[in-house]
Amino acid sequence: MTHPTWPLFDLRLRTPRIELRPADEAGTVDLMLLADRGVHPADEMPFQVPWTRLEPGRRKAEGMQFYWRCWANWSPDEWHLPFATYCDGEVVGMIELIAETFPQRRVVGTGSWIGQEFQGRGFGTEQRAAVLAFAFEHLGASRANSEAWESNTASRRVSEKLGYRYNGDHIGVVDGAPKAGVNFTLDRADWERERTTNPLHVPISVDGLDTARPMLGPL
Repeated sequence: MTHPTWPLFDLRLRTPRIELRPADEAGTVDLMLLADRGVHPADEMPFQVPWTRLEPGRRKAEGMQFYWRCWANWSPDEWHLPFATYCDGEVVGMIELIAETFPQRRVVGTGSWIGQEFQGRGFGTEQRAAVLAFAFEHLGASRANSEAWESNTASRRVSEKLGYRYNGDHIGVVDGAPKAGVNFTLDRADWERERTTNPLHVPISVDGLDTARPMLGPL
């Protein structure tokens, strides 16, 4: 059923195993409750903003505000498109597709996490492959970039498995201290090759794009 006011909520990306739905009110609540059950070991911090260390009530409130900001600040030129990822109707994690001046640059980035209880089962790789297929095949992207802390082996491994190339490093700050990060990039030619030779680039089906297309800028 077409959403009466916000066509982006009609989008669905499906692989043989998972479904990605834009994080509407219900999806956002699902994600906050999943985060309550744990995202990473207590002695690690995979995120640039250490939101998982917040007291539970504040974490939920700020988490809801984050997703609301994604929609409130939306424009066809600059957007954050957050998806809640489901397997057999159960939320397992999230991934966002990020673009700035997309109609001109055709470049996207991603940010993601998987609930700790669902890690090690390939969901992180599959949801990244899904949004890459959506960006390159359906939105006309020319490049996808990704960043990870040098210590975040899981995120780095997802990029490497999907064919991204190393693209330099950077220094960020977490908890007031410098932290080394790694940059990766995947251009269209590499993605075209990978999707025909790499079985991790699973096929996707997309529903709801026709009504959402005007909100994504000229394609």
